Amino acid sequence: MVALVIRDLTARLQAEESARRLLHQYRDLYEGVPVGLYRTSLDGELLECNTALAEILGYGRPVELVGVKVTDLYVDPEDRERLVDTVLSGGTVAPFRLSRRDGTTIWAKITARPMTSEDGKVIGIEGSIEDVTAEVEASRNVEASLRFRHGLIGWVAHVLRTPLTGILGFASILRSQLEGEAAETADVILCQARELSVTIDDFVTAARLEGGDPVTIIPRATRIRSVLDGVAATLEEMGYPRPAVEGPAGLLVRCDALRLGQALRMLAQHRFQQGGRSLRIGATSAGATVVVDVEDDGPAMTGQADEVGSFADPQGGVGPVGPWTASRLIEMMGARLAEERSETTHRWRVELPRGETAMSGQQERLQAAGGDDHAAHPHRRQEPDMADEAPVERPQREGSQDLDAVVER
Repeated sequence: MVALVIRDLTARLQAEESARRLLHQYRDLYEGVPVGLYRTSLDGELLECNTALAEILGYGRPVELVGVKVTDLYVDPEDRERLVDTVLSGGTVAPFRLSRRDGTTIWAKITARPMTSEDGKVIGIEGSIEDVTAEVEASRNVEASLRFRHGLIGWVAHVLRTPLTGILGFASILRSQLEGEAAETADVILCQARELSVTIDDFVTAARLEGGDPVTIIPRATRIRSVLDGVAATLEEMGYPRPAVEGPAGLLVRCDALRLGQALRMLAQHRFQQGGRSLRIGATSAGATVVVDVEDDGPAMTGQADEVGSFADPQGGVGPVGPWTASRLIEMMGARLAEERSETTHRWRVELPRGETAMSGQQERLQAAGGDDHAAHPHRRQEPDMADEAPVERPQREGSQDLDAVVER
């Protein structure tokens, strides 16, 4: 007697075929992805990798890498230990330098996570590797270029200030001894030398802001009228018409008097350069804020303000040393800058927090007398060289070394 058992294996065969297809798709994805993928044991043996990783490291096939000690792939073998410690502690992995088969080195962005067994025990590391050499080198080149540019600006500023100090001093002496047309010529020399002096400070400040270097801001209660009077005096000493100044004598704002004076002077100076006339600088109280207006009847600015405190007009010459620099300084003091226009007037409007701290007796006397306080004649306190507040690599002048030699360095 023969017994036949017939089973329908269709479902099983279909499941096996589906599993084979999924495995094949996984393998295609694993091998085809343009990122290196790997698995290693905890002691550093490479268990598995894809074709992309073999190509990144200069090997012909993944099998040539299997079994390799991954510590041999690191330029600094201790980086492997740091990688494992970072992964196990849940930290972020930074780029590492790896050695290729031909001895060249690359920068690699390595992502990693622990592999665990069924009982939750960590048994290895798996992740991805990308060759980011081009990105790292490009970033370093940009950083080096910025350091050199900022250093060169600081060096040039330092070199210019030395003879400029002498020009200002001798021009002042000449002016006191001359009359008539000769005295007028000495006045022109003084005005242009003073404008050059503050322009140097503006360039250094702009370079710091653009490069992310520190710019010192020291907010304190300050009489806004003293700041405005100082701005007007500075502009007059630079040869511009003295603006009309309006505002209560005792109105306090919280600001850095030096930086606010610098910003307001740049805004006013820009308006004169744009054809502004009859400039007025005024301050009014508006509840918890103080509004400062720099207003004139000249033509509207050619550039556009895409948002409050953000100004750019490469064609119109606004550039960094002007409204852009002023807006950044104002923002750093917790204030706001806006531009308002009409057919007949142009206005820069600055909203500052009101000063609530009572001034000391010494501050009262200084500001009333216009003495040592920053607010009066703010240009007299020079902007330090860029290296004074933050160390940057900048060319140093040695002996009779000329600019070409510095640039070459």
